[in-house]
This record gives sequence, structure tokens and C-alpha cells, in this order.
Amino acid sequence: MPPYTPVESLDFDDHPFTVQEWDEPCAICGRATATSTEVVLDDSGQRMFVCSDTYYCRQQSEGQKK
Repeated sequence: MPPYTPVESLDFDDHPFTVQEWDEPCAICGRATATSTEVVLDDSGQRMFVCSDTYYCRQQSEGQKK
């Protein structure tokens, strides 16, 4: 599905849909407004967040290095 496609959530009476929001920016490109995926790094619970759109994330991080 392309980004910014209007969609309607699949809600249930006993469990309404909510969008998860994270307080941390992407660990790769630093973007704070991206849709992120939480990645657990080890058994101690360390984690990082990365953009779910890896192609866009890579473009952003390469643009910042220039």
C-alpha cells in the first residue's frame, strides 16, 4: 500500500484500533515523525526504533551524510 493512502481501521467493539506512537526517533536516519518498528536488540531488553519504510530511511540517512 502506498504511503499516505487513506484507510479505515478495522475496529472491534471490545478492542478499538489505535496507532502506536513512539517517543524515540529512528536510530538510523533520526526522523521522529516516521512510522517506526521496535527492534529488540538483546535478552536484556535493549531496543531501538527504525523506520518501517527502509528504502525511505536509507535515502534520508544518505542525504544527511552529504
